[in-house]
Amino acid sequence: MIVDIQRRIREVGRIRLGSQVPSRNGSRPKALDTFRLTSPDRAVIEAVAAIYGGTPQEWDNNGSTQYEVFTTSPMLRIALPPNPSDLGWSQFYEQWAKGYCTRRCSGVHDEIREAPCDCDPDNRTCKPTSRLSVLLPDVAGLGVWRLESHGWNAAVELAGAIHLIEALAGAAAIVPARLRIDARQQKLIVKGKPETRDFIVPVIDLDVSITGVQSLAAGTAAPIEVDGGNWGAVPQLDAPVGLTVESQLAALDAPKPPAKKRANAAAPIPATRTAPRKAAEVDAQVCSKCGKAYGAEPLKKNPEPGGSRFIHAHCPGTEPASQPAGDVVGDGGTSSSQRSTAKPPVSGRAMTGAQHAKVMAVSAKAFPAGERRGPEADAWRRRCTLTLCEMLGIPGLTSRAELNSQQASTLIDALVQIEAGAWSWEVDDDETCKLVDVAEGEVLGTEPLRVDDR
Repeated sequence: MIVDIQRRIREVGRIRLGSQVPSRNGSRPKALDTFRLTSPDRAVIEAVAAIYGGTPQEWDNNGSTQYEVFTTSPMLRIALPPNPSDLGWSQFYEQWAKGYCTRRCSGVHDEIREAPCDCDPDNRTCKPTSRLSVLLPDVAGLGVWRLESHGWNAAVELAGAIHLIEALAGAAAIVPARLRIDARQQKLIVKGKPETRDFIVPVIDLDVSITGVQSLAAGTAAPIEVDGGNWGAVPQLDAPVGLTVESQLAALDAPKPPAKKRANAAAPIPATRTAPRKAAEVDAQVCSKCGKAYGAEPLKKNPEPGGSRFIHAHCPGTEPASQPAGDVVGDGGTSSSQRSTAKPPVSGRAMTGAQHAKVMAVSAKAFPAGERRGPEADAWRRRCTLTLCEMLGIPGLTSRAELNSQQASTLIDALVQIEAGAWSWEVDDDETCKLVDVAEGEVLGTEPLRVDDR
């Protein structure tokens, strides 16, 4: 079976509720009190006439020769096909012009124009168009007969009947029913005068009780005798064997075979040779040199692997005091004009593509651009990121792409702290940036916002 092809049953002919009669302007439609059936197959029309009365005759369908019969019966024995809402029922608001459908919408979307429906809900130009396809079990042949109605009562009542029958019988059952014509009247006040309007409505009625429909669906009913014909219960397929909860849980716990490595798979990421930090060192922000919390003391990046990201500037083993002040974070507001602006030599492995993407993504969340858009927003985040790098002891950068892998890791850690709300990033009216530890209320660093020199 091709899964992307919709199933369809061949259309044998049409069940019509009216015909064209002569008038002063040529012809006009006239409602009938019995059914009119048409088909391109003469043998089928003759079979219909033998059962429901009438005389078969040729019919010119806009240049195409077909055959028709005006039955003498206001009722037809029908059967709804399996899954009637899919195989035998459709409804749209439609508008036709010169034999072409110009609009077909559900009240929300127009399928013809691929656009939203723009009709006035209180005064629609499109007509409600309901199409019902049924089987005529007494007429030989395999196929359905289509009934089309443009009435509002037919639209709501046929839809309700289809929904109820499908709910009772399920999608797989073929339900015996009757299609009949109801003559109705509507009394209105038009321009202050009473007016009576006659109209007809196609109606679906059941040949069996509601309990009988459910028995047919369950496959427990004996054959039903209806006007000399036998209706049998629909045979049910054996239910598929389902998996037990125990077997599904066991499948989840079973070890999975290793995935086969692709020939074009990327090379594994090399190890950093850096020992993982302890959770306490990350969460409590502890200097790995002295074992004390960062506090409000000046910090600098730890030059030795295996410890915390930052250490106190005065801890043993740090660089001499002659080191440029720009390597210190939280120096109490030292401006960039008092620090070394010399660009540090790039060393170590270059920043990876994943790190670059992470820096761009997290900086977009850590530094909201407010009303800035496009290039202006990107320039704002670049200035904030480079200013943060100054505070982290990475001075002299002119672009985020100049970061090496270790510097990128330091920057990402800080951006994540800002995004999570552990650190606060503030820029005052004088464009002075301040980095604050929210939990301790301590200023980790201040720095003038970098000037966009691009």
